[in-house]
Amino acid sequence: MASCCLAFWCFPCFACITSKEAGECLCLPMLDGTGCIPPISMSMRVSIRQRYGIEGTMCEDCVYSFFCLPCSWCQMSREMKNRQQPITLVTAHMRGRSELTIQDPVLPPQSGDLPVVIATNMIINTNFGQLAQPPLQQTQGLIAVHSDQWSSSICGCFDDLYICCCGFWCFPCFACSVTSKFGECCCLPVLDILSLSAQQFGLPTCGPPAVSMSIRVAARTRFGIQGDMMEDCLYSSLCNTCSWCQIAREIKRRGQNFTVINSQLTMLPGQNFMMASQPGVFSSQTMAVSSQPMMRQF
Repeated sequence: MASCCLAFWCFPCFACITSKEAGECLCLPMLDGTGCIPPISMSMRVSIRQRYGIEGTMCEDCVYSFFCLPCSWCQMSREMKNRQQPITLVTAHMRGRSELTIQDPVLPPQSGDLPVVIATNMIINTNFGQLAQPPLQQTQGLIAVHSDQWSSSICGCFDDLYICCCGFWCFPCFACSVTSKFGECCCLPVLDILSLSAQQFGLPTCGPPAVSMSIRVAARTRFGIQGDMMEDCLYSSLCNTCSWCQIAREIKRRGQNFTVINSQLTMLPGQNFMMASQPGVFSSQTMAVSSQPMMRQF
């Protein structure tokens, strides 16, 4: 009720407070009055939906931001407040499984004992009295490592000439294609064109394009790229075409197949150590795990 009353009596202050709680610039909501579609409100709603994994589309965000602006900000404020509450963890014991997960805390070794390392995932043999042996051949695992930075700069259009040519010769079709590959409605960029065309009728549309900024914010949040909405606002306003090309290159490179790395165990020559490519155990002694209680041998 407090958020609702604050939004009703002083909506600009409420929007600025909510923007600060979301980790963005305090003055960003002031730019909503510079466009037909509130660019900051739509981008903020898209960012929160991507951050918390909430289902929806940018078309819905556009409609809610245009027709229900105060209610949309109140909903975002309630969502951030509810998501920040402490969560009670419930442990479910699995039966009939051949895998056991041992989590911290781990008992410290006694004085004079050798240090013991326990892995977080251990395979236990279900046959009593038999030791669990590692399989001779393991399935190959997929390990993908992505950076928290853009894979190309805002001016790196020549990194992909095809994308550069499409954005230069037919930008509206290119923007619609990128939006469709991102999983949104392909007609969304048309709203930016209509917003720019409204300047001919004297409407104040000097702010950032709402859809262009929202797509950039959504891509940055989905791929875990560092940055803030202030940078997205500047790039979408001053370098709109280059921003779309950067988003297209990022979607293309993030959607490529991962590198396959063999996860078989490897014995290091000359040392009594066993190394695995997956998170496991590094121990100088031979360790065996069975279905019997674990005991230390000295």
